[in-house]
Formats: sequence, C-alpha cells, structure tokens
Amino acid sequence: MEDNQRRGKFVYRKTEKGNYVYKLYAANHKVIATNGGTYSSLSSLKTGINSVIKNAETAPIEDQTLIKVVEQKCPKWVIFQDARGEFRFRLLASNGQVVCTPNDGYLSKDACKVGMKSIAKTAVNADVVAEED
Repeated sequence: MEDNQRRGKFVYRKTEKGNYVYKLYAANHKVIATNGGTYSSLSSLKTGINSVIKNAETAPIEDQTLIKVVEQKCPKWVIFQDARGEFRFRLLASNGQVVCTPNDGYLSKDACKVGMKSIAKTAVNADVVAEED
C-alpha cells in the first residue's frame, strides 16, 4: 500500500451557492470531521484547513460540560453536550471562527477526546484535494 493511501485527506468542494466546504477523512476513508460552516472563497477554506493542521494538536480544551468552566483563549477546542446529551467538540481558530466539528456526537466525554486526538493526528499529514466529480 502506498504511503498516501494510509494518510487522511481534506476533501473540499464548491457548493451550489458558490461557497466552499470540506470533510476530513481518516486513512480508513471514514469522515471524522467537517468545517464548521461555509467559506466564501477557496483561499479562506484553505486558511481554515491550515488552522486545523496548525492548531488541532496543541490547542487547549475548554470543557463547557463542567460546572466551573475554565475559559481558554483561541485557538481552542470546546467540548459541550448537545440537546440529545451527546458530547461534541468544535475547534475554534485564533479569530474565534469554528474550523472543525465532528459529523456525529459521542456517548462519552472520553470518546469525544479520542475523536479530537484522531483529528489532530490525521490532519497534520493529510492531503488537501478537490472532490472528484
């Protein structure tokens, strides 16, 4: 198996409305994250992806599920519980914009943290490619 087949990849595409979005695929071809919104240009999308690559491994975690939340400066990970009680995260860039979020919620906080680590590990060596039509 070639090295690039064992790596994750950011796959981006242009939406019907002319915005850009991405999905981060793990080496096993499973989607492990998406962008937090849409980007108005390809260059802003790539800036967002670069923020994930740069910050995912070292950003502090702000755990909003705690009674006493210790607020962190951006860039940062934010862990929270959604309306269904599942744990989720967001990676916020230094400007406070969401640049990465999971596709699905997690049943435990520990599993959520494993998902964050998986993104950090995958993103650092991931290829950035356009979606094939």
